[in-house]
Amino acid sequence: MFLAGLAVLFFKTTLESLIAGLLVFVGNDYNNDDIIILDGRLGRIVRVSMWKTTFYLYTVKKDPDGKTFISGGTKLIVENDKLKDLKLEKPLDNFDLDMFEG
Repeated sequence: MFLAGLAVLFFKTTLESLIAGLLVFVGNDYNNDDIIILDGRLGRIVRVSMWKTTFYLYTVKKDPDGKTFISGGTKLIVENDKLKDLKLEKPLDNFDLDMFEG
C-alpha cells in the first residue's frame, strides 16, 4: 500500500512536469534565442526542453564614455512548471540598453 501511494505521488509530479513542459512548446510565445527580461534583468532563452528552460542573464554596464555594454552574466536553469512564477517579459524589437544600467 505504501509503495503504491509513493508511486502515485511520483507519477503525479512527473505528469505535472510533463504537462508544464508541453505547454512551453505549444504556441510561439517563447523560443530559443529570444531576448527576454527576467525579473528586471536582460537575458536570452538558450534552450527549451521538455523538463526545463535555460536562460543566460546578462550584466549590463556603462563605460566612462556613457556607452552601454554587456560585461558578463549568469546561467539560470528553471523547471518548466516553475516558469509561471517568474516575471518573464519579451521586449519589442527595438529596446534600449540604457534602461539596464549597472
